[in-house]
Amino acid sequence: MAIALAGNRGGVRVNTSWVPWTALGVVVLLFAAYVGKDQLGHLSKGGGQPQALPPGEDKPRSEASKKTTCTLSAEKFEAAKIALEPARTEGLQTEVGVPGHVTANLNQQIDIRPRATGVIREVKVMQGEQVKRGQVLAVLDSPDVGLSRLNLRARQRDLEAARIEADWKDEVAKNVALLIPEMRTALTERRRALPDDDEHVEISWPKIAKLTDTRMIERQFAGKQLGTYRGTLLQAYADFDIACHEEQKTASPKGVNVMGEHIPLVARHTREGVQAKLEAAMEQSLFDAQLEKKLADNRLRQAEGAVLDAAHRLALLGVDVDLEHVLSREASRDLSKPDGELDVTTYPIKAAFDSTVVKRTAAAVTSFKVDVTDVLFTLVDLSSVWVTANVPEPDVAKLSSIRNGTIEMTAQAYPGRIFKARLLSVGAIVDPQTRSVPILAQTDNRDGVLIAGMFTRIILDSKAREEALTVPAAAVVDIDAQSCVFVPASTAPGNRSFSIRPVETGRQLGDRIVIKAGIRPGDVVVSSGAFMLKSELVLQNEPEEE
Repeated sequence: MAIALAGNRGGVRVNTSWVPWTALGVVVLLFAAYVGKDQLGHLSKGGGQPQALPPGEDKPRSEASKKTTCTLSAEKFEAAKIALEPARTEGLQTEVGVPGHVTANLNQQIDIRPRATGVIREVKVMQGEQVKRGQVLAVLDSPDVGLSRLNLRARQRDLEAARIEADWKDEVAKNVALLIPEMRTALTERRRALPDDDEHVEISWPKIAKLTDTRMIERQFAGKQLGTYRGTLLQAYADFDIACHEEQKTASPKGVNVMGEHIPLVARHTREGVQAKLEAAMEQSLFDAQLEKKLADNRLRQAEGAVLDAAHRLALLGVDVDLEHVLSREASRDLSKPDGELDVTTYPIKAAFDSTVVKRTAAAVTSFKVDVTDVLFTLVDLSSVWVTANVPEPDVAKLSSIRNGTIEMTAQAYPGRIFKARLLSVGAIVDPQTRSVPILAQTDNRDGVLIAGMFTRIILDSKAREEALTVPAAAVVDIDAQSCVFVPASTAPGNRSFSIRPVETGRQLGDRIVIKAGIRPGDVVVSSGAFMLKSELVLQNEPEEE
């Protein structure tokens, strides 16, 4: 095929010999196009590569054609116990929902620090472990605690010595107080038996001997403690007895005639002087015995005070001390054990209350030397927790009606569960950055489901009321992560077909839930048996096996 163009001044000369060949080529091209179209059609219908989705479609046709209506058989309809109820509008308190988060109750949180320096011997708890009041968390070797324990033992020894001395002085004072009246009685009887100053009469010696027998008093008080007063008093009484005997011998008429009046006079005055010394000895002994008893009691009280001071100093270091026991006589039995055999440096670190170990620091390691400023553990009683939130400025006015009252809150970890909390405080200053007011609430957490750091949504109901569309909570089911309700597909009697209707839900109030969008007031929904319908719809949408 050749195409020739030639030009000259008068026009264009065209060679037309190529026209038949051109027509033949066009026919061949049309035939090839027809055959190719047929092959492409076979590929689309056969086992070739799948066709791309038409523009604008983002789901396969099989998913887009899922059924949204299910029909129950008569048996299943009766078993499901389908109940219908229209959606209705209710007047509810206006809800103010603000995000918040859970924090530990700072009134029930404590950092455990040692009160004395030492080296950690053993750590007995791990982070996250629940502990009881008085449970040992760690054990230290502390020289300060050892010195305090030894000082307490020394003061207890002093107390035991003071107690023994006080008991002795008390016993002596009691016996002296019993001895002196006996001696006074004997002295009085003896004095009555002697003649008056101007009398010279015969006196019966056996009677006088009976009244003045010192051995009777000695035998009566032989088993009783008298201390040095035994010799002082009995010697004075013996001297009085001798003086009385001399006076008796010289006071008779025969003695006066033989010896004259001078010797009886001397005997009488000697007896009087000895009697005065005896009475002075009795008075002084009684006074001294009571005085020594009081001084011993005073030293006992001082020793008890020294023991209490030592015990309190040990308690200030965090060591448990039974103050009643350290003062008791039973505690003296422990003093018989040598100090070298006691583990006096043991220093247990104990939990202050029932709590959870939320933190174990790096210092709580065996053989680590710790100081009084080192935090070993952080304990928190999680039986109640705090919840903090920031209320936007436009909603602050709604807080006045619930101040010191009860609020509700939800947690993402526990959908559908409502937690009650008591509002503790409302901030007095608006945050200039967020234009919000902080609030603080406290909620019971004895079941331990709320964890510090967990996010919550606090629901505040104000006095204002609003109209809200509600349906039974049992009517709402989740299908493909979408809240839906079932509505009758037909109003005909005996209808057993139901269609799903996506809805947007709000808060739940008891057994009803607020519907924000998807249905209108008066629309009939399935209030009972919705879960059965959901199961049937899922079964109907399962792909069939080839």
